[in-house]
Amino acid sequence: MRVFLSVLVLFFALPVFAQDMADSNAQDIVDEIPDEFLIEAENYAIECSRNSQMNLYYNCECMGGAYLDERIRRGPNVAASSIRLALGSGTKCKDASGIAGQQYENCFNMPVELPDDTSPQEYCECYANEFAKEFESTGGAFDSKQNVRLMRRARITCGNQDLKRRLRM
Repeated sequence: MRVFLSVLVLFFALPVFAQDMADSNAQDIVDEIPDEFLIEAENYAIECSRNSQMNLYYNCECMGGAYLDERIRRGPNVAASSIRLALGSGTKCKDASGIAGQQYENCFNMPVELPDDTSPQEYCECYANEFAKEFESTGGAFDSKQNVRLMRRARITCGNQDLKRRLRM
């Protein structure tokens, strides 16, 4: 477990301690972080990976690292719920690969929406990729309203042959 936590710290939390790097080596800095912070961040990463929605939209290891960064920045007296709220939408940890796969699968379950002049596979590939691209470019909290907007944009883009051609250029 300590190895996983050390990796989290090295990739995500060290920037918080960058000013100390000139005087210390990386292991000294890792050793300065309280075990409670490390365990809390690891538990958040595990919770993320077990949450069927979070792990579709976000890189859970990155989210654990972001949690650790925020915990270190805010200190031990701040409630975990405040840290989670501060993480917001996890914009820096977005990972569209999982959601692209889900949208591809969902597309085949929407036969009414498949255009007549495109094969289902080609349309669904376009739809999933367009959804993923739009997801990665969104800012702020990702919610059901945002999801519907992205679905609509992907359907319009991929159902319109002129738009699709322009996207390929």
